[in-house]
Amino acid sequence: MSLQKPTKLTKDEFVKTATMFYLDVALEKKYSDFLREQIAKLQQQLSGIVTKNGVQQYVSEEKEALENLTSLLNISSERFKRIVSMLRIARGHQFDTEWTLSTVRTHMLDDSVWMDDICDLLINGAKLPKYQELIPSFYLENFKIDITTIGRLANPDDIRRLIKRSIEGRYNNQIGDSYLKKIRDYIIDFCGREGFTTPMVNQINSITNHTFSLTLNYNNQPWILIDITYAITTSSGQSRFAREVKGIADKVRQFNENNGDNKKIVYINIMDGAGWVARSTDLDKIISYTPYVLNLNNLSRITDIINFYA
Repeated sequence: MSLQKPTKLTKDEFVKTATMFYLDVALEKKYSDFLREQIAKLQQQLSGIVTKNGVQQYVSEEKEALENLTSLLNISSERFKRIVSMLRIARGHQFDTEWTLSTVRTHMLDDSVWMDDICDLLINGAKLPKYQELIPSFYLENFKIDITTIGRLANPDDIRRLIKRSIEGRYNNQIGDSYLKKIRDYIIDFCGREGFTTPMVNQINSITNHTFSLTLNYNNQPWILIDITYAITTSSGQSRFAREVKGIADKVRQFNENNGDNKKIVYINIMDGAGWVARSTDLDKIISYTPYVLNLNNLSRITDIINFYA
């Protein structure tokens, strides 16, 4: 008995079944515990930053001092790095790339002048003429450590908000990694149970010159190519990915047309997250370019697709 060819999800079906926010209970507990520990740690460590010597000591003792101080002062790390770049150029540095906060701290520890300059900036930059002449007050006004700043330390909720803001990017990356692992594990487990070759993880495909999240091979040749993406926010990277999908789909189609009666390659995108639903135009393109687009809530369809094309 021949198998029926699996149908393709429509955009409406995809949107209605999409997981807008993926939940990982273990990861949520990890971050909850981390926040509780960090709040207590920061309240104790930052109590001494009322003086320049206190700030210098804190920078010397704590690896993530600049991350914590910029969070406490409501200064984005990106803006802080731009200002450091400006100061480097003003000091005649040969500028090739921007320093990370960790690199800034290293230079502060190695150079007392840098230590003084950055501490002055953090403690009283909003009022110092040498910074007022270079930095708009709209940005500079948060560069101050005063009674209001210290007062934030007494409120755990304020500290919690500051810490969460500084680690949001890390959390988003890890929840995306967790989603990716769940999808991979499901497909790899299915292949193992059904006797298919174990899928290859992050394998570069020579036909498309693209690294796929999973590649199922048949007789050592690529057979099913799978991209897995999770997006909680929107970005221009989604448009770039949509263009990549079109290029991949075109190359796969051309390969299949030139490959006669031999086994065809099947290209699948597994996607989720509120960011993809919000990026409607890019989602439209990916669905139109790709033979199959799935999400977590209809992932069981992948078994029908693998069995049909086996």
